Amino acid sequence: MSNAAMGSSLPGPVVVLEHGGTRWRAGRGAEITVGRSSACTIKLPDDIYLSRHMASLRVLDDCVLVYNKSQSKPFSLRPPVGADRVIEPGAAVTSLPFSEFDIVLARQGGATATIHVDASAVTYDRRFFGASTLSESRATIGGPLQLTPAQRDIIVELCRPLLTRCGSDARPATYQEIGVRLNLSPRYVRNVITDIRQELSRRGVPELTDWESLAHWMILNRVVTEDDLGPPAQQ
Repeated sequence: MSNAAMGSSLPGPVVVLEHGGTRWRAGRGAEITVGRSSACTIKLPDDIYLSRHMASLRVLDDCVLVYNKSQSKPFSLRPPVGADRVIEPGAAVTSLPFSEFDIVLARQGGATATIHVDASAVTYDRRFFGASTLSESRATIGGPLQLTPAQRDIIVELCRPLLTRCGSDARPATYQEIGVRLNLSPRYVRNVITDIRQELSRRGVPELTDWESLAHWMILNRVVTEDDLGPPAQQ
């Protein structure tokens, strides 16, 4: 594998990018460009589905700023677990809270080009899905919400795919899937989830319109974390 280095702060904390058997090392302040143009740092294959100037990645103090430079082609930031972040043309996002991720670009015929980014050296060492309890939630809900063991089991299963899968597979479990895992009827699962969602809504949590929004709220507020899933043998 060949290597390239850039950035005024080398040596020091660096972001490592990999694509097509080549590795680039970029220090804080460096900008890596991606596209079909030969002027880009990372040159993509000659494919009409890929823009000449597709993206740029700038190394900041604590993350990577990912900017879509294309005029018409979106692409995705794919974390190790969780749903893709689609970056539309002209838009930009930071890599936080993820220390490693992939940039996934669609190619002709359903193929993809992938750039792996390891930003662990510059990203603050924290886990997005760290351990927490409901009383430590970032949201204000007017006091702790007490979940029974049965309710908590259902909420954990609701969130499990979001915490263990990536890409299009990272979505909340359906009532049917939860029922199969816990040997419950889908109707019972739906009723429990509806009761919890309505209780949070009464406590002032906005926009909990369905089971999907409830799952995302539970994870973003660190109510359900990877620690709740148990060891791999139990998954």
